[in-house]
Amino acid sequence: MSLLDTRKIRSHVAERAKKATRVVSAATADAATKKKTKKEEKTIVEEEHPIGPAVHAGTRVVLFGTFPPVRKQIRFYYPNPQNDMWNMLGHLFYHDREHFYVAGASKRTLNEAAILHFASTSPVGFADHAQRVRRVAGNSSDENIDVLQRVDVQRDILAAAPACEAFIATGTAALEGLLEMLSALGHFEDPAGHIVEVCRVGRGGRVRTVVPPLGEGYVWRPGAQSGMTHSLRIYRAPSTSRALPMPLEAKEGFYRTFFASHLHLA
Repeated sequence: MSLLDTRKIRSHVAERAKKATRVVSAATADAATKKKTKKEEKTIVEEEHPIGPAVHAGTRVVLFGTFPPVRKQIRFYYPNPQNDMWNMLGHLFYHDREHFYVAGASKRTLNEAAILHFASTSPVGFADHAQRVRRVAGNSSDENIDVLQRVDVQRDILAAAPACEAFIATGTAALEGLLEMLSALGHFEDPAGHIVEVCRVGRGGRVRTVVPPLGEGYVWRPGAQSGMTHSLRIYRAPSTSRALPMPLEAKEGFYRTFFASHLHLA
């Protein structure tokens, strides 16, 4: 099985980071047409994803989010040490919540080398829904992000990860985006095998996405246009951000169940 080399990930990250951010005038931005509070009337930032999907030939489960946060300690997924994703993954895969943190550091510090090694050698991949966004209020909330360009899930993820079996969506916005993209390449079924129309056109032509309850998911069946021969499981998981008022143990329970359906855990 061919896996990405850690050095290649570092090189890819550095190259993409050079062209990651540019500033556009709030006066010309579309989001400036709606009324804002003084706090929101800041310079609007347009950003391109710093690295793109981190998947390889051995990837079997993809953690799927929306877009990197404002605060970044490393140039990889979940770069804010206040997010509990790496805490949780350390516990699930190594029985060690500190596995992805620098030992003995004076403050909570992510261990980038350990994280990149995990990404390049484990069956867990990482990707986000958005390739390019406009950050409206200068924070990391999905509500304040306008998606300008989506990732190409077929080209950038599935073609690069032919062994992929499942996506775990780490937030509602990410899940909605994933369902919309995959609906153009096949159809969805609920756990009972009934076809689900996940994208419905409402009043004014607005598309409404039907998401499964937290902790549940759909089965995606590929159409001929997808170029795929096997189905995928799509799961809805809670955000690992501490902004979501749910105990870490409860969040971890959802992820453990999803991962255990496809991978061996510690």
